[in-house]
Amino acid sequence: MKHFLICLCCLIFSTLVYAQPGDSASLDEELLQRISAAKQALENTQRQLAREGQALNTKLSAQQRKVQTLREKAAGVQRLAEEKTLGLDALQTRVSQWRAQSQYQQHLITAYVEKHHLGGGASANTAGNDTRVRDAVARVRKLLVPQWQDTDIVLEGGEVVGVPMLAVGPVKVAFNPSSGEGGLVTGNYSEIPHIQYTYNKQNALEVADLHRSGNGLLAFDPTLGNAHQLHLSQGTVVSHLEKGGVWALPILFFGALALVIALVKAVQLLRLPKVSDSAVTRFQMAGADAQKTTETLEKMSANTTGAQSDLIDIVLKNPASGLRDDLLVACLREHRFRIERFMGVVATSAAVAPLLGLLGTVSGMITTFKMMTIFGAGDAATVSGGISEALVTTELGLIVAIPSLVVSALLTRKAQSYNNQLETLAIKLSKLDLRL
Repeated sequence: MKHFLICLCCLIFSTLVYAQPGDSASLDEELLQRISAAKQALENTQRQLAREGQALNTKLSAQQRKVQTLREKAAGVQRLAEEKTLGLDALQTRVSQWRAQSQYQQHLITAYVEKHHLGGGASANTAGNDTRVRDAVARVRKLLVPQWQDTDIVLEGGEVVGVPMLAVGPVKVAFNPSSGEGGLVTGNYSEIPHIQYTYNKQNALEVADLHRSGNGLLAFDPTLGNAHQLHLSQGTVVSHLEKGGVWALPILFFGALALVIALVKAVQLLRLPKVSDSAVTRFQMAGADAQKTTETLEKMSANTTGAQSDLIDIVLKNPASGLRDDLLVACLREHRFRIERFMGVVATSAAVAPLLGLLGTVSGMITTFKMMTIFGAGDAATVSGGISEALVTTELGLIVAIPSLVVSALLTRKAQSYNNQLETLAIKLSKLDLRL
């Protein structure tokens, strides 16, 4: 009980100590100071965020302007690329649209000038108004009609000279007064246009008249120089074959070999004597006697050559027996070998040539991919050029294979037809009995 009273007294004393009015006021003041400091820090943070947001908005606007500029440049490049592939009809349609637009703009400007400068109706200002109208129309025509401008041009010899250049849409034409030559301006070398004198003498004279008088005809390539580049890249047959590399040599060898053998075998087959078994068939049907049949066969042997004569001689010299049949079969095989000799080379050439062409293509593609690995694939012209050269061997292989295959089929059919006729004659002769 004593201890409980002591603890209660201590508790009451401590409560009285902390409940003094001076301590409560200091606590409120400290809380207000903390709230004020936090509020000030919050305002400072908000101002800093506003400044940073404004700076970021400025940077974002600059980047958006750059993106818009790049988009406009890309659209211009795309439009120029599309104009290079336009056909003649599309170019004529576009020229008509430009002409209609030019007339519409001239009418608008004329109406504007008449409304604002001629509306007073004062006769004293008529001369001045007419002058202003003429000046306005002249300025409009100067903006709408192409003008000759002096531009630095790289000549074919590499010399850089200043010559007049006329730009008509995507087509640019330059005229060299010193030499009297004119031509299309194609390509850029070190930011300086390059001139190619692709015009003939008549076209150059037309460009000269256009430069001198301002009126004249202007000939241009609707492909914007692509046709001229294609013509320059064609080359000769020898240069085309050289693109095939070392693999073109065996293909050409097989092609020449097949051609020579085909010509020789064609001449041989055309010079073969005609096989006629009609007389033998009549003997069998009429049942002629042996003497008369022998005399007729002797005349046929004297008048014929080649396999037919050999078969008749075997029948005349040997009586009907198994030996004579064997001799006839041997004679047929011998002449079949002579007729079909070397004909397999033509068929082999037809089969080997495309395989060699494919081998050359694979070899060229490997070389092309090696170049792409070393120098990269950024230049599409280099990659496509390597692939086109690699395909030359395939082209040569097909050129050799297709005619060789056709010729081989024709020669084989002709030889088989002739051998079938000989076999028919031999069978009929083997049935004759010439015993007297």
